[in-house]
Amino acid sequence: MYIGLLSFSTRPNYERESREPNIAMLIKLADLYEVSVDYLLGHTPDKDMPEDIKELVDKYNRLSDEGRLRINNQIDCELRVDALIAKKRLEKQRQGIEASRQAGKQYGRPKATITADWDVTYSQWKSGDITADDAALKLGISKATLYRRARQ
Repeated sequence: MYIGLLSFSTRPNYERESREPNIAMLIKLADLYEVSVDYLLGHTPDKDMPEDIKELVDKYNRLSDEGRLRINNQIDCELRVDALIAKKRLEKQRQGIEASRQAGKQYGRPKATITADWDVTYSQWKSGDITADDAALKLGISKATLYRRARQ
């Protein structure tokens, strides 16, 4: 992407911040990446960012250091609360599933039954007479179920 725009040694110097581009180079880079010079300088948020998020970033950037610290602490607190709520929700789901199991309810796909010709089909598959796909099809189960049952 830098071909013809920057010399071989210039880009690493920019990345290490040991050298800064001049105005003409900033304009060329902005054109190349289809962003504003302000964006390259870090004065505006991501060009693909939704408008409501851009507005929040702009407000955040106008805060004092103390204001940013308070906002960061608030966000950390909200993240902890959200994680706790998610953990409680998962625990309630687990309890509900366990109660349903104890009541004898089956959720999800019913377990595949082993047909009478399992031993014959399994032997054919293991000896190489038929493929795993053929064995699964013959037994009316998925290949994953065939492998799982074979391990048991």
